[in-house]
Amino acid sequence: MLIPNRLKEHFKIACQNEDGTIISGRIKCCMNSDFAIWTVGDIRKRLFKKLDIYPLNNQLKLVAECTTCKKRIIVFDSLCDGYEPLSAGIQSTSISGPLHCEKCGAEGFSVQVRYEYPSEEELRELGISHIDTAFTWIWGTLICNTCGKHYTNFLDCETD
Repeated sequence: MLIPNRLKEHFKIACQNEDGTIISGRIKCCMNSDFAIWTVGDIRKRLFKKLDIYPLNNQLKLVAECTTCKKRIIVFDSLCDGYEPLSAGIQSTSISGPLHCEKCGAEGFSVQVRYEYPSEEELRELGISHIDTAFTWIWGTLICNTCGKHYTNFLDCETD
């Protein structure tokens, strides 16, 4: 299963296509899905009240902190994820949060993630050594655990 190795114990698969290049699931910890959300990025409210996150200083990061054990799970980090991670020469920007639901003000969210990968064969042909993080696109949806508000594709990022 192609997902970042750092998520293997926290990723509950929901579905994947036949060749395993698109995989969707939910982040879990301590047998639940209640997370405080921390980010590096520019959070903007868009047309039709859509909330999105955009890179800040060429960096984008989404971290889910378990509300039970306080473990921080990196869902996405533009400095180390993708074909060609951007880590060279970029200073890490400080993380901000936790995110609050704009409807009810709560801090607890469920996190759904979808990754799109090239085929494993293509990754090997390209000589990519970090196959687990060499996805080409990531989508992350947040769902408020208090009021149920969906932030569909809050994270919608094509990687390098």
